[in-house]
Parts: sequence; structure tokens; C-alpha cells
Amino acid sequence: MSNWPLPNPDVQCLLCTLPTKSTGHPIGPLWQAFSPVPTDKKPKARCIFCNHDKPISGTAAVISSYIKKCSKISLDVRTYLLNAYQFQQQKNVINSTIIRDQQPGNSLDESIALLMSTSNWSIVSTQSDNNIAQLPIDVYESNQLLLESIIEGGAPLSFMDAKKFKEFVCSINMHYNVPARKQLTTKVLNNVYKKVQTSVQKFICKSEWISIATDGWTNICQDHIINFMTIGKNRRTELVKIKDTFGESQTSTVIFRDLEDILIRIGTEKINAIITDEAANYIRMKAMLTQKYSNILALPCTAHESNLLVADMLKHKYMKLTINLATKIITYL
Repeated sequence: MSNWPLPNPDVQCLLCTLPTKSTGHPIGPLWQAFSPVPTDKKPKARCIFCNHDKPISGTAAVISSYIKKCSKISLDVRTYLLNAYQFQQQKNVINSTIIRDQQPGNSLDESIALLMSTSNWSIVSTQSDNNIAQLPIDVYESNQLLLESIIEGGAPLSFMDAKKFKEFVCSINMHYNVPARKQLTTKVLNNVYKKVQTSVQKFICKSEWISIATDGWTNICQDHIINFMTIGKNRRTELVKIKDTFGESQTSTVIFRDLEDILIRIGTEKINAIITDEAANYIRMKAMLTQKYSNILALPCTAHESNLLVADMLKHKYMKLTINLATKIITYL
């Protein structure tokens, strides 16, 4: 094993951005094209492709420029080295120090595999005429971000099967393969769900107070759904529960039972208000709630009340006359 001498082993190496805590030089993507040159003078490195010597003290920009210009380095290997270095700079996720074995039997591909042998990284290859270029992709993180984007945008999962979407992904990174829908809706979805649940729990624990809003709605399959949301500081809103009410009548007692379950999970001392619409079953539920928990306010939904107010105003005979006249004018136009 050959060590790379450095003037100060405790500073961060400017060439590969890894902390130099060992006696040897930590190999970064750029330095995989070089081997150390034994010398008593200023430390040097030798290009393993053209045998040209370079001072180790050269900056990353200098080394990058040399790799770009070296005619002996193939296009695939050059692409790997430069892209891997840029990727390492952006992600900064490789935390272990790797010192390349410079024995004759050690190839560049073996060094690349050693460098990128981190748990969540996928090494994907593209075969060219002469060499194999390998680029690191965090498939685990990329798949999660893809699913989160689809959910946040309310897009159907069939969006992933769109030809133009796959072409778009390929134009950004040709080495990332869009996962199958089944993969996203099983393992990846479970991981995203756990991630969101953890984030919601942290939000609730750190909040000094929490308000709970609940409302019912009908999805595209005509299923009646009730959601429960927590509202905290700066109006941050997080969904804590969704209930499908199929086969169950939503009486005030049933709604109170579901809401109380959430109150107990969060802690009744942290809840300051409950917000619902003005449906009859919700009004009765709020009466039951304030009777049992006197410290919690039962507030109406302002938006729902405004809608009811406007609806009543439109029923007035003068408003009806105005609307009828406006309708005739619009029809004429």
C-alpha cells in the first residue's frame, strides 16, 4: 500500500474534499488517474495514462484541466472522473477514507469500484468501443424524490409511463432508469410514508400548541373521506389521518370518537382549538367536545360560513333579479 505524503494531514484535502485524518492521501475521483511518485523532494503524482508527473499541491481546477487535456485518457474514463468529482462535491456523502492500492495487479476499474462501494449507491455502466464509463447514482433518494413529486403534484402514477417523461429524465441523466409503478407503490411508498410520518411527529412534538381541523369530501371514486389536519405556528398544516367512512354513518358520536383518539395521541393539553364546518353533526360533536374538554375552543370554519352567507344573499329577490338580468346580457353577448 503506497501512502500519499501531505504537508498537513489534519486539513481538508482541496483535491477531493475528504478530510485527511490518516497518514495517507484520501483518493478522490480526480486522483484515480494518478499514482504517487517516490521522491524526497516536493511530492508528485504520475498520470497512469501518459506517465506525466504533476505536483500533488495542484488545485482541483488544475488537475481537472489536465484530465480534460490529456490525450491518453479515453472519453469514457474522462467523463467518469470529472462527473464523479462533481457529483462528490455536490452530495458530499462519501464519509470514509479510501487509499488506493498501487500494486501492479490493481486496475482503475477496481479502484473505481472500491471508491463507490457505499450502501445506497448504484454503479451503472455504459459500454463504449474501448472503455466502460461508470457514474454514481443515489437510486434510493432519486426514487423517493420522484414519488414525492408525483404525490405533491397530484399526478397519476401512469405519468411515469409517459414516453416524453422518460425522454425528459434521460436528457437529465441517461443512467437513471425510471422505476416500475409496482416498485414505487410498494417499497418506495412505504419508505416515503415512514419519512413523512417522522416529519409530522417532529412537527407536533416541537409545536407549543396545535389546532385540529377536520372536513369531509368525496374522491373521484365517490368514496366519502374525512381528513384530520394539525395546524401549528406560521400556519403550517400537516395531515395526520384520513378515514374512509364507507359503511359507517357519520353521527356526532362517531366523529367525536375519531377526533378524541387524535386528541389523546397528540396530548389534550397541547390542543387549543378544533375547527369544523357547520353541518348539524359537527355542531353536536363540538358541543360534546367542549363539555368534556373545557380548555379546547370549538371554532367554525370561516370559509364555510362565508359560503353559506353568500348563498343566502343570492336567494334574496333583488339579487335574483340582478342575476337574471346579468344572465340575459351574457347570453346576448
